[in-house]
Amino acid sequence: MFFICNNSLLFDPEAHAISLVGQPESVLTLSAPAVRLLQEFIKHKGHDLSREELITRVWEEFGFTPSGNNLNKAVSELRKSFQALGERYEFIVTVPRYGFRFEADVIFQPGENIQTAEPQPPSAPQQEKRRPASLKRWGIPAVLIVAVLGASFCFSRQQGIFVPAKLMPVKEKIARCSIWMALLNKSNFC
Repeated sequence: MFFICNNSLLFDPEAHAISLVGQPESVLTLSAPAVRLLQEFIKHKGHDLSREELITRVWEEFGFTPSGNNLNKAVSELRKSFQALGERYEFIVTVPRYGFRFEADVIFQPGENIQTAEPQPPSAPQQEKRRPASLKRWGIPAVLIVAVLGASFCFSRQQGIFVPAKLMPVKEKIARCSIWMALLNKSNFC
């Protein structure tokens, strides 16, 4: 599938590419977060989207660690790509103290060789990406809890240290150091 923005830019989300319409040599490759962000902008064109909504939809729902900095980087990447293609129109408008708005006429062009079964495989890796995030979310605390419980068990037990000797102080000192004599208690040996 393809999207044409303002009859000048061609966006191919499957190829992570954006180019000028009719000029395939002008193609620029976008990062995965920038592609997901542009897809969200296109889905909600003309509507104000809060920063929190975008962070959730572009990062959290795909199992990635969200941050405002990630959003800023992706918006900057899209704006620079539009400018590199010679587009002077501001597609992404900053809404002060709220978020962003995508202002463009968008035409959806279904691809010629796309079947209904093809969009499903990309969703399978997204689910796999969520598993490591949930594993990190629950695995690390579980390991820490087990370690703390194990350590508390080891240190809370009374240690029965048995020394088969009796220490006796010697009255004499050498260089102001006390001397002790160990007397073995033979009844404690097997």
